[in-house]
Amino acid sequence: MSLIKKINSDNLNVGVYSSRKEMGSEAARHCAKIIKKLLNEKENINMLFAAAPSQNEFLSSLINESGIQWERIRAFHMDEYIGLCADAPQSFGNFLNNAVFSKVCFKEIFYIKSKGSAEEQCKRYESLIKQYPIDLACIGIGENGHIAFNDPHEADFNDRKTVKIVNLDDICRNQQVNDGCFKNLDSVPKQAITLTIPAITNAPYIICTVPAASKANAVFNTVRGKIGENCPASILRAHKNTEMFCDIYSAKHILFRKSVITDEISQDFETAVKLAKKYNLEGVEIRSVWDTAPEALSEEQISRINNILEQNGLKAVGLSSSIFKCNVKEDETIKIEKSINVAKKLGCKYIRCFSFWKDNNYSDDMFTEILKGCEDKLRDNGLIMLLEFDPAVNITNGRSSARLLKRLNSPFIQAIWDPGNDIYEPFKEIPYPDGYNLIKPFIRHIHIKDAVKKEGKTVGVAFGKGEVDYKGQLKALLNDNYDGFVSMETHYKKEIAISEKMLKNPGGKEFSYLGYESTEECLQNLDGLIDLIMEETV
Repeated sequence: MSLIKKINSDNLNVGVYSSRKEMGSEAARHCAKIIKKLLNEKENINMLFAAAPSQNEFLSSLINESGIQWERIRAFHMDEYIGLCADAPQSFGNFLNNAVFSKVCFKEIFYIKSKGSAEEQCKRYESLIKQYPIDLACIGIGENGHIAFNDPHEADFNDRKTVKIVNLDDICRNQQVNDGCFKNLDSVPKQAITLTIPAITNAPYIICTVPAASKANAVFNTVRGKIGENCPASILRAHKNTEMFCDIYSAKHILFRKSVITDEISQDFETAVKLAKKYNLEGVEIRSVWDTAPEALSEEQISRINNILEQNGLKAVGLSSSIFKCNVKEDETIKIEKSINVAKKLGCKYIRCFSFWKDNNYSDDMFTEILKGCEDKLRDNGLIMLLEFDPAVNITNGRSSARLLKRLNSPFIQAIWDPGNDIYEPFKEIPYPDGYNLIKPFIRHIHIKDAVKKEGKTVGVAFGKGEVDYKGQLKALLNDNYDGFVSMETHYKKEIAISEKMLKNPGGKEFSYLGYESTEECLQNLDGLIDLIMEETV
């Protein structure tokens, strides 16, 4: 079993495997365990099968699993085209007959017929499913996020029907052409009979097998998007016993939970969100919006941000505040309270902090006591404060962060890991593997940027073009099954250098200048590096 990553999203468990073969084999092993468990509890069981090329590896492995008493299993399929000839190879009944139904001895096999009255077929199949309720559904996901033929415009999570006639959308019909099942779009039927979503999700157990890069967006929307009928498969996150099996290509957009600090793109929040959506990001991080610091956002601005996020299916993952980026003697109580208030209203889990401008009066003992004074407020509000090291403050690298956080020993104060900051820091810590391995026990969130040293100065460059070993770092995150966010903090402009003043206090219109083009370049480089890691993994 070549497992790349395990992911949990609400109730949904997802396994990502290095190849279609490994994915299919592991899905079949898991399916066989459930079958045997059910047969220990019941005299006979009823199974539902999807019919598609995506199921080939799963089905071929399943029929070779030992110890399954097929003669105690009734078989159903999920959907069927209307109007095909009885012997058409594209018929889902014929596909399943060739793949599994003719290969093992089922107790009974119930086909949906593509000829005759569709209404009568719906009634007949509904009656059979009511007589023999489905125990285990083996399904896939379409490119538009459908399960069975419940395309988004037909999907109804509260459908009162068990089986119905549906009109197929063009994305669904084009998928059949791309899969090689039909020569062209005109030859794909426009209607089908399908089990409804409740008919499928009423099964106590569901196994969902989804390979191929063409399904990457659908998998992302299923696992990381909003639960809703725009992506019918997202309902699987509400099911108590669903296991999803992906190959590395279908899982491309869920290997890492990606976000971006919005003012690295623009002060206009909608502009930043549009770019985040374009690159399959799950969330955004708030630093300055509409030239306003995060703790100073008004009720109206917060409401507007939440509306934009809701409309685009994104979440605010953190508040990049500048708490403790000040002189040692300054009182940050009001900023902390305001930041907590804004974070709660935006649904953020994390608030960032620093460790005061460099000062001989600073000590870890003093800072530890200050941070301990924040614990009750954080606990009471369900928030975590994340310490970020920075070359301009007292905690400058992974080593000193780990030292302080180990001393503090608080679940409410943890770390942001920023490998790029290590290129700027004075003690020349190697970001990966050295700094990462030191700070790893405390990491809850990650910023990514890149830089190089030139003529005694450190200069920001496009992500992936600098001195940080991001290929090694991302591979390590996969190996460690890290499931927090990786947030692009661009800190680079395509045509100009960022001043030291702006690096020290980023934010506002001047900082966001040329941010869109520069951040898009970095997001493209991130996608390219993920592609490279995928190819090396396979």
